[in-house]
Parts: sequence; structure tokens; C-alpha cells
Amino acid sequence: KAYSEASSIDIILSGGNSIDFMASYLYDSLLTAISKGAIIRTISKKTELHSATKKRLENLSKNANFKIKFVDSEFDFCMAIVNKEEMNISISEKAVPSLWTNNYQIVSMSQLMFENLWNSN
Repeated sequence: KAYSEASSIDIILSGGNSIDFMASYLYDSLLTAISKGAIIRTISKKTELHSATKKRLENLSKNANFKIKFVDSEFDFCMAIVNKEEMNISISEKAVPSLWTNNYQIVSMSQLMFENLWNSN
């Protein structure tokens, strides 16, 4: 499902290029989703932000439905879980190659990991 049509998106980013990617290439889709009431939670490794990325994150954060947490943890992957039903995961900071799946067990396990990270930080 397109991010702009989602009701919830949970994202883990490895920092650096991945947060720039989210703040630039996914920005319009995330704004559209938020305007439709989607709840977007993002966890990212603490990193220096480019000024354009910082400005876009500040704009997204003006809406209560967008939350971002910066953590000290290292992530060797990026993932986005959409509506707790499907996900995309990449083991690099680049958008491709990546794995899309709607496999219930994989999505549920990833959602549990996200919730544990979210609640512990």
C-alpha cells in the first residue's frame, strides 16, 4: 500500500542517508498520510542532520500524528511497517535492494521489535 494511503507507518532508520531519504523522497507521501489522519512513528540513530532534513522533520513534527525518536542504538537496516500488515526492509542505507512482504509472521515479529524499541526509548 502506498505510504500516502496508510493509516499507520512505523519506521526504523539507520541514520545518515536513510533519514535524508525519508525527509526528501517520502516527505510528500508522509505529509499526505498525516493529513488523512495516519500515525507515523519513526526511530532513528542519532546523527547530524542536514539543514534541509532538519527543516522537513520540524515541519512533519508540527503535527501530533508524527513522532520521531533519536536513539544511540546502531541499526544495520531500515524498515517501514505499513498498517501493521506489510513492510519493506533494507539491509543498507539505500532504497534498493529491499524486501517487501505481507507475511504475517515476519510483519508481526518486526512490529514487536519496533514496539520494544519504541517503548524502551
